Amino acid sequence: MMTGFFRNSALRIEAAAVLPILDILVGQLNEVSHEVEHSIVEICSHFNGMARQAREVVEHTQLRDEDGTSGAELVQMASEQLTVMLSRLEAAGDFSQRNAQTMSILRHGLDEVFDSLGRIEKISSKARIVALNGQMEAVRAGSSGAAFAEVANQTRELAASVEASSSGIRESVDELGHRIVSMRDELEQHVENETSSLQDVRDAVTHALTQLASTQSRLEKGISYAEQAASSLARDIGQAVVSLQFQDAVCQRIAHVIYGIQAIHQAVSAHVDADATPRVQRRTQELLDGLSSQYTIASERNIHGSCDGAEEDEMAGSVELF
Repeated sequence: MMTGFFRNSALRIEAAAVLPILDILVGQLNEVSHEVEHSIVEICSHFNGMARQAREVVEHTQLRDEDGTSGAELVQMASEQLTVMLSRLEAAGDFSQRNAQTMSILRHGLDEVFDSLGRIEKISSKARIVALNGQMEAVRAGSSGAAFAEVANQTRELAASVEASSSGIRESVDELGHRIVSMRDELEQHVENETSSLQDVRDAVTHALTQLASTQSRLEKGISYAEQAASSLARDIGQAVVSLQFQDAVCQRIAHVIYGIQAIHQAVSAHVDADATPRVQRRTQELLDGLSSQYTIASERNIHGSCDGAEEDEMAGSVELF
């Protein structure tokens, strides 16, 4: 039986019709609370994945090889090796140039040997003349000039021996001189070609070193930028996660609203008959239809349908946006 202020028939019908609506609203609020919590958990999970990927990008950007050497260190090592190679090439060029100079000095020394041989041959010629004059004087002196004649013969033989030795030395030195000249010419040509090639190599190595230095600088800047971006992203994600904690307050307020609705439901139901009359059912359906016309999300209509058992054929051909 109706009690208190619900003795009025129209008011009683309205109160009884509202009770199922309150159940629907409670179900919708619970669903919203669960969806908010689930979405926040997924967002935080995605944020953690973004932070992890950012760290991995920084690690890959550093380009470390198997022994842990970074890309910047590899570029520095390559630059140092190119510098060493250039120094060795320059040292080899200097060595070849010194050899060519040594050959020129040897050739100059051989020229002096030839001059010395020329002087020896002149002395030999003079000795032969002296020997010839001595023989002539020995003939004039007769028997008393025998010793003088012997000295003249020995002087002539010595001059002939010196001349023969000088001739052999001249031939050997001349052959050696030709070889030295040939080697000197080859070395000079080699030095000339090597100097030209070395200049090309020096230019190429200098260009390579410049490019390596530029690459190293860009690489270091890129790594630094990636590290800063990763750190900034981590901070932003941390702040976003903190900001997303509003869902706790939202869920608490929804819980309070649910509690209030349930309290209202309990207070009203205590004064209304449990049996649903046709007039109450019609009024409840009118209220549900009014609410349903405002729904735009499938989850709202699903909760509505589960509460009143109504079919939603009129929405079957609609396009869901959520």
